[in-house]
Amino acid sequence: MKNLFANAVFTLSTLFLFSCNNSNDPTPNGGSGTENAVAQAGVSTITSKVENPIINKQPIPENFEWKLMTSVQLPMNKGLNLSAPFDIVNETAGDISWGSDGGCYQALRCWKVTRAILGIVDFKSVTPGTLKALPFVKGQIAWAPGAAPGYTPTWPNYMPVGTVIAYKTSLNKFRIVVVKSISPLVLDVYHENYYRVY
Repeated sequence: MKNLFANAVFTLSTLFLFSCNNSNDPTPNGGSGTENAVAQAGVSTITSKVENPIINKQPIPENFEWKLMTSVQLPMNKGLNLSAPFDIVNETAGDISWGSDGGCYQALRCWKVTRAILGIVDFKSVTPGTLKALPFVKGQIAWAPGAAPGYTPTWPNYMPVGTVIAYKTSLNKFRIVVVKSISPLVLDVYHENYYRVY
């Protein structure tokens, strides 16, 4: 019991000694006491902006490149889906198909996507930003055979080997298709690929 009484007296005296308050001491409420103490000491105040490392963090830069997704041989009168799993399907069931242009030649036709013919270009330099400025339309891209001895083609060849075609899906995603071969038709399909640089 004596220990309990002694502990209580010690605790009360400690609280009394440490709770003494000088009116000139800085006070935590509103900071006015701190400002007065600093002003009395003749010290100039410097306000510094404290940055939040999460909110004020610089964004990690993103780079862009076209990523080869598949190289596919597309048979005549068949369709191809330009998204994984890149199925070869019935002619009208795919995003694009390879078949007759309605005349003497073959054509690469659009069913579920729109297209823009870029021609023979370095597709690696093409960005989604530049593609957004192009007109994308439905329709076919006709292939006509090149001039052979004694033969004069009556239709221009809009799809020679090396032609780059941009497609836009219904979700506004871009695909790049490069014509690698005509007979048989071999296409390289590229997708947009963004990646972080750390």
